[in-house]
Amino acid sequence: MVGGRTVYKLGVLALILFLAAGTVSSQSVTTGPRLEASARVSQSVVEAGDTVRISFSVENVGDSDESTTFYLLFPESNGGFPDEWEMVDRFDDGGSWTGPGAWFHKVHWDWSGLDAGESVDPWMEFKVPPSASGVYTITWELDYSGGGGTKTVQIDVREPNTKPSPEFSISPQDPKATQPITFNGSASSDRGGRIVQYRWDLDDDSEFESSGPVARHSFDAPGRYTVRLTVVDDRGADATLSQQVVVRENENPTVTMPSLSTIRESQRVQIALPTVEDPDGIRSIEWDVDGDGSVDRTGEAVFLSYDTPGTYTVSVTATDAFGATTTRSREIVVVANEPPTAEFEPNETRAKELDPIRFDASATTDDGRIDAYRWDLNSDGEIDAEGESVTHAFETPGTVTVTLQVVDDLGETDSARREIRIEPNPTPTPRYDQSPAKVAVGMTVTLDASSSTDDGSIERYSWDLDGDGEPEMTGRTVTTRFNRTGRFPISLSVTDDKGATATHEGTITVRSLPRADAEVSRTSATVGDELFFDGRSSTHEDGSIAEYHWDFDGDGSFEATGATTRRSFEEPGTHVVRLQVVGPEGFTDEDTVSISVTPRPLCGQNCRIGLVTAVAVVAGLFVLWRVVEHFGFWSRRG
Repeated sequence: MVGGRTVYKLGVLALILFLAAGTVSSQSVTTGPRLEASARVSQSVVEAGDTVRISFSVENVGDSDESTTFYLLFPESNGGFPDEWEMVDRFDDGGSWTGPGAWFHKVHWDWSGLDAGESVDPWMEFKVPPSASGVYTITWELDYSGGGGTKTVQIDVREPNTKPSPEFSISPQDPKATQPITFNGSASSDRGGRIVQYRWDLDDDSEFESSGPVARHSFDAPGRYTVRLTVVDDRGADATLSQQVVVRENENPTVTMPSLSTIRESQRVQIALPTVEDPDGIRSIEWDVDGDGSVDRTGEAVFLSYDTPGTYTVSVTATDAFGATTTRSREIVVVANEPPTAEFEPNETRAKELDPIRFDASATTDDGRIDAYRWDLNSDGEIDAEGESVTHAFETPGTVTVTLQVVDDLGETDSARREIRIEPNPTPTPRYDQSPAKVAVGMTVTLDASSSTDDGSIERYSWDLDGDGEPEMTGRTVTTRFNRTGRFPISLSVTDDKGATATHEGTITVRSLPRADAEVSRTSATVGDELFFDGRSSTHEDGSIAEYHWDFDGDGSFEATGATTRRSFEEPGTHVVRLQVVGPEGFTDEDTVSISVTPRPLCGQNCRIGLVTAVAVVAGLFVLWRVVEHFGFWSRRG
């Protein structure tokens, strides 16, 4: 008995064998006709009103020799064509047109006997209506016994193309001959598309010399020229614009050649053009300085130099920006160079040492220009100074030789010499005056050196006031003071304007001052009281007091003299008494005392006793009156 699993395996095997048999069978069958079809349009973008051709191609690509019949069908939907589109021609190429003649009906071509490897290419043309616009999809079908399918082509219908509008500008608008001119066509436009080509006829010969939106050209001669620009848009339309260009003659530059004076051989001179101008600008200035026809220099100003005497022709040619030229010429005479003649004068031929002497060489002459004045002032062969005039002071007495060498602008030289006598410089004479003549401790002393003398001028005054050899003060007048007695050395050194110095030695004796001491018998008194004033306590280190002077009323004058005196005051108040003492050298000192003076009483001692007695009497009478009143004596009498 066969199991279930075995039955399943047998079933699968049988299925595999069946499929394999079917494959072998299909491979052994010969294929029939097989058609491939395509279509194309003469132009995919057309303008309304154009004629368009659609070309079809059908090929039997099968391997059977059996021919086949096929149909190209356009459905009743008109295949994408609007009703107003009109077919104007067709080419059957062995087929037959089986539909009605109207394009908008359902029509078809049919062919019989298209063998393997054979193809057919029918076509049809139609006119696009003027009102058509947009993209149209044309649909058609291929139908034959072995199959078929739907195919499409697209046609883009646009409005009719308008010509482009050429425009171009001319710069400059008033050009000159040889001047570059710019023609700019960038402003050209196309309403329905864009400009793709610019073609320039710049010389009116119907040939295009340049392309692109901008062209540049120049005309060699003045005149009237026609320039044409042709532009082409992206749909092939073109248009041309012509303009007249009037080219005027280019004026030559204006050049003024200066007069040329006679120069010396090897002399370097500059020539500058007073005027060189042109409205278009100067491109170059070229010089022929020796008349040989070649360019030797360039620029508005040039330097010339000739090694040999003679007459030379100097020419200059100016060329403007567009090639116009102007030439001017002058002759220049070159003569032989003469050396200079050196001359100079000192303002002094005899002078003292350190006196400044001025040497002036302005009398030197030359046929050209003196470029250098060189002075040897000490006969050592070296240059000590330069310049047309110099000033020098000689430090050593004796006779010196001063030499001047001059050099002209062409290197020629000459020399001149002069002797100068230098005498010694006398030293200054220092002197000074002292004020006051007698000096005491603490007094201010003025030292004045104005009386010092010199044959020139004194420039410095130096004072050594303490004998240490070093100056403490400078100046014509100085002040000082001494804080002790004694003899002090004073040294004055003066230096004149030539550096000569001299010294004067002196001394100052410093004395002591007296000391005033005023005393009074008492400092309180009554008007009219006599007081004793004593100045004998006043002292002086160098001797006795020579004079005593007393001022009792403060008016600045003295009312009494002597070491002692007596005085009373008639007015009450505080009185300041001043004592001035005078020492042996006439120096003074002062001291003061103050006295308080009170008024004198109305009566004296007797007056005081009488007053006491009167008071006692009055008191007694008052007591008596009280007693009598007590005992009633007044009442009884009454």
